Amino acid sequence: MSNDTRRNDLRWQAGTPRLRLLLSAALLIPAATVMTARADVGDPICVPTPRPPASPASTGQETAFGFHDEELVLCSPGYREPTHLAARLFVPARCAATGRCPGALVTHGFGFSKEATIADMQNLANRGFYVLSYDVRGQGASGGQAELMGREEIADEAAVLGWFHRYVKPTKTVVYGISLGGADAWMAAIYNCGAARAAHFDTSIPCDRGGRWVDAIVPMQAPTRLLPQTGTCDVFYDQVAIESRLSDGGVGTAAGCSTDGLAPGVVPSGFHGFDYSVTNYISRVSRIDVPAYVVTSFFDRLVPAEDDVQMWRLLHGRAADSHDPYAGTDVRLTMSNDGHGAVGGNFAVLDDAFNWVEWRFGLHKPLPAAPVATAQWWAGNTFRFERDWPIPGTVTTPFYLSRTVSQPEATGELLSAPPRGAQVGDTMQNVPMSSSGLAGVPFGDSVQPPARTMGTPGAQLVYLTPPMTTPVEIAGLPRLRVWLRSSAAAGQGLGQLHVALFAVGTNGQATEFARVHYGFRGLGPDPKMVDFPITVASFRLPAGTRLMLQISPTDVAASIPARTTASLTIVHDAQHPSALRVPLAPVHRRPPPGVPPTGADFPKDGVAAVCKGLGLPCS
Repeated sequence: MSNDTRRNDLRWQAGTPRLRLLLSAALLIPAATVMTARADVGDPICVPTPRPPASPASTGQETAFGFHDEELVLCSPGYREPTHLAARLFVPARCAATGRCPGALVTHGFGFSKEATIADMQNLANRGFYVLSYDVRGQGASGGQAELMGREEIADEAAVLGWFHRYVKPTKTVVYGISLGGADAWMAAIYNCGAARAAHFDTSIPCDRGGRWVDAIVPMQAPTRLLPQTGTCDVFYDQVAIESRLSDGGVGTAAGCSTDGLAPGVVPSGFHGFDYSVTNYISRVSRIDVPAYVVTSFFDRLVPAEDDVQMWRLLHGRAADSHDPYAGTDVRLTMSNDGHGAVGGNFAVLDDAFNWVEWRFGLHKPLPAAPVATAQWWAGNTFRFERDWPIPGTVTTPFYLSRTVSQPEATGELLSAPPRGAQVGDTMQNVPMSSSGLAGVPFGDSVQPPARTMGTPGAQLVYLTPPMTTPVEIAGLPRLRVWLRSSAAAGQGLGQLHVALFAVGTNGQATEFARVHYGFRGLGPDPKMVDFPITVASFRLPAGTRLMLQISPTDVAASIPARTTASLTIVHDAQHPSALRVPLAPVHRRPPPGVPPTGADFPKDGVAAVCKGLGLPCS
């Protein structure tokens, strides 16, 4: 079946009673309205608005704010479906109308609009950039069908960049965004030479006349591929399916990530013609040929930090390879302690990133050469420069899971050597519960729920080390290797693990610093070893602190429970040594010279952050 036939088939199905009911429930509008809308609306007609001439209103705005703004409608041919895109342009007074200053394309996150980027637009305009932002297809005031990182969005971005260069003529261009906007930054660097290349996704197609459209990118907390590689169905992807009005990509993602539909690491071929291979940016990293300032977070539970770190490592390796055309290109990595999307209110990160862009474009004094900056939670959440990531000298140390008959049920130990003697397997029921607050919701993972240092039988397991005799620093990617068995028939069992790492202070207070969830198939009575990363972490445990591992079978705030009634048991005996492998960095290492990023942080210093973002003269 051709892609066009599949799309027509999907439109036809919108009129069937079952899908009409689903659409009606999702959109909270009558079923008859859904039927009429799908039947009557044809190809969108787009009439672009010209840039307005200078006027007393724009002059007054420039006098008051240092720039004027223009509300515009841009037209995109899309990949197959043309549409209009609502856009806003900020023009600094000192830049004149065209061709005098560098430019920034600022892109918003999924489910938001260009209005969410106003503070960043003003920040960049005050620095002397033409700043353009637009509502992504199907969101805000733009037309078309929303998707998530698909071909239509890539073609739209090419149309926007083309318009920017034809009618504003920035001297250089950076693409910056957070979340889906960060993915748009990766997208621009991969398909950054014009409409023909972007439309066909083929780097053998020459650049448009005038050459490259993008000169630097700042992807923040950006997904690097559409599907999670965990075999679990995140609640966020159900949100995507609804907010995208059941688009091919949204529904396909929600359906494909189910634990009983996918094995970990398996990517489906597509859903009604949606091409998932296009959204795998990690596989296209060799196409990126511009400097990059990559931002991720230890507390981003929605977009795994290890994906962005992997992108940075690949680019960093290319920059160090004298045989690669990318050799010598500036590539940086900054890791904060912010929840997903909340990094946009951390001016230690934003100012450093925007200063870097100014420096790249010749508007700012040189910056420190350190390639990595990481947040230090143990030092008031300030940042520290690092020479590389993982930190040189890091040693991976195993801690073995153990629980004996004499120990409380669901509460065990983490030992420095494999356990000896009789061990008791720890069994969990598939009980819907939440142990992570709102970890699967944008911004929600900024708030940590209280943690208990005693396990809950059947629902949550905990394992603790003895108190640390000396300070240790966990910096890198911890991994959990455990042996699992299921009460289901051989080879038919499903399961999930929701795993978190905590530091337990001498006062008994537990502080979470790493978390992940994974799903599994093919479990049975015989133990099966599973090995997966938790999340990138950086945390220092003072002497007297204990490391705690917490495991639960499900977390309804993060993912849909596995559809099973079978119990799941973690085995940790001499034949099956389950272990947590932790990267320990040198505590007394010497950081590179320079001043690490600093700045106001919302919500820690909300007033200062708002004033900074909006350029207000607050004291």
